[in-house]
Amino acid sequence: MKQKNIHKTNDFVTNKITIRFTIPHTKKDEVMLSFLANLMGDSTAMHKTSRALNIYLEELYDTSFSFGSFVKGNYLHLELGLSYLNGKEFDLEDSIYNLIKELIFHPNIENGEWNKLDFDDMMDWILFKQKTFQDDPAKYAAYEGLKRLDKESTAGNPYYMQKEVNEITRESIYKYYQALLKKAAVRTYFVGKFNADFIKKITDTFSNDIKFDLPVSREHTIINNDISKAKQVKELEQAVFFMGFKMMPLTTREEKYVLRVFNYLFGQSPANGKLFVKIRNERGLVYTIRSNADKFERLLWIEAGFDKENVKLVTEISLESLEEMKQGDFKDEALRDAIVSFVAAFKSTGDDINHVMDALISADEDSIDPVPEMIKNIKTVTKEEIMELAKKIVPQNVFVLEGGKK
Repeated sequence: MKQKNIHKTNDFVTNKITIRFTIPHTKKDEVMLSFLANLMGDSTAMHKTSRALNIYLEELYDTSFSFGSFVKGNYLHLELGLSYLNGKEFDLEDSIYNLIKELIFHPNIENGEWNKLDFDDMMDWILFKQKTFQDDPAKYAAYEGLKRLDKESTAGNPYYMQKEVNEITRESIYKYYQALLKKAAVRTYFVGKFNADFIKKITDTFSNDIKFDLPVSREHTIINNDISKAKQVKELEQAVFFMGFKMMPLTTREEKYVLRVFNYLFGQSPANGKLFVKIRNERGLVYTIRSNADKFERLLWIEAGFDKENVKLVTEISLESLEEMKQGDFKDEALRDAIVSFVAAFKSTGDDINHVMDALISADEDSIDPVPEMIKNIKTVTKEEIMELAKKIVPQNVFVLEGGKK
C-alpha cells in the first residue's frame, strides 16, 4: 500500500501539496540535485518559457509552486511544493493534477538534452554565485569553517564546488533527472481540504514504495581531541570568527528536545545565551555572536564578528562557556525562559500552512512527536540532561577570516 500523509483542515484558504524525492547523500548527488532543482519549473514541454508558465499559473487563480533541494543528514531531498485556492467555486483539482504531472514528468527537453536557454541561464547564475560568494565574509567564513570541521558536512553550498559544477552538461543533467525518477523514494504530503479521490490519484501517480535503511542523522567516525586552527586575511573592517564542534551519539530525547534547549542557552538566545552575555554584554569583545546546531549533521558551531586582536580571548571564553554548561553553571530562570520560548513556538505551528506541512513531513521522516507531545516533553527538560549533553559536544576547529591587507 502506498504511503499517505494528510493533514485535513479548514483553517486555510489554500491547499498545499508537497512531493519529495529522496536518495542517500553523496557529494556528487548533492551538486547534481541542487542544479536540477533550480532547472525544474523554469519551463516545461507544454510551456516553453517561464513567462508562458507564469501566465498559465495566473489562469489557475495564481497557483504557485517551487522546487528546492536540501540535505538532511544521510539523505538528499528534491521537493516540489505547490499551493492553490481550495474553494469549491474554483474547481481546480483536475488542473492541479495535470500541472504536477507536467512539472515532474515533462521538462523542456531538446533532442535528448535539457533546453539550452534554461541551462545556460542556470550556469551563468551559478558562475556568478561562485565569483561573488567570497565577497560575503560571513558566508565565506562559515563555508570554510564547516569544510574544515567535517569534510563530509553538507552545511556548505554545493555550488561552491566549482569543478563538479563545471562538469555538468545539458545531456548529463537530463540523464540524471531520468535516473532520479527511477531510484528515488517518493512521498506525497497534503495539508488542507481535499477530495479522497484526488488524494488517491496524486498518491498513486507519484508515490512509490522505495525505502532506504540509513538512519536520518549522521554519526562521526572521527572526533579529534585537539583543536585545529586556520586563518585567511581579507580586506575587512572586522574579523569573522568560526568555531566548530562535533557531537558524540545522541539519544532520541537529546536530539529532539535537549539539544534545542542547550543551544538556546549556550549561544542562540541574544538575551540568555551564555556566549552573548559573557562575550558581548560583559566584555564588549564582539559585535555579534551566536551558536547554531544541526542535529542531523551532529555539528554545532559559533559565528561571531569582532576585532582580530580578540580572537584568542574569544576562543578561550567560548571553551570556558562550554565547560560551564557541563557543570550546570547557568541560571534556572534562563532554562525556564528557554522552555517558555519553545512552547510558544510549538503552539504557533498551526498558524501557518507551511509550518503545518513541515511538521507533517517531520513526523513521517524524523518521527517528530505531535505538538501536544512536544510541549509535554520540552517542559520536562532538566538541567542535568543539558549538562550531560554538553559533555557530548567536542571542540574541533577555529577558522578566522581576519581583517587587514592581503
